[in-house]
Amino acid sequence: LPLAPPNRAIFEPRNAGPFVHRVGALAAGHDLDVRLCTFAQAEERAAALPNCAGFTFNSAAPRFEGVMTVHFKDRREGNNDWRWQTWLTAGWTGDDPAPTEWPGNA
Repeated sequence: LPLAPPNRAIFEPRNAGPFVHRVGALAAGHDLDVRLCTFAQAEERAAALPNCAGFTFNSAAPRFEGVMTVHFKDRREGNNDWRWQTWLTAGWTGDDPAPTEWPGNA
């Protein structure tokens, strides 16, 4: 049975708008919310949550199709694990001193 080619659009990060893409997970803990949602719903939820530094999910692709478990965080601390993706809220002014650029992601 031939497989359909992957949707290449989900592998192309976009750094326009209210979020900035980073490879890796936001650190454990500091969850504002955890929910099953689409990528578009994750963007909407992150924009609506007070003090949301960004959202993170377990995927090798920067974006996803369908529904996935997404973690919404109030800290920017993270790692560069390629099996996770993070979208940071651009212009976030929370108390976390962690930089937007993580080691290995510059």
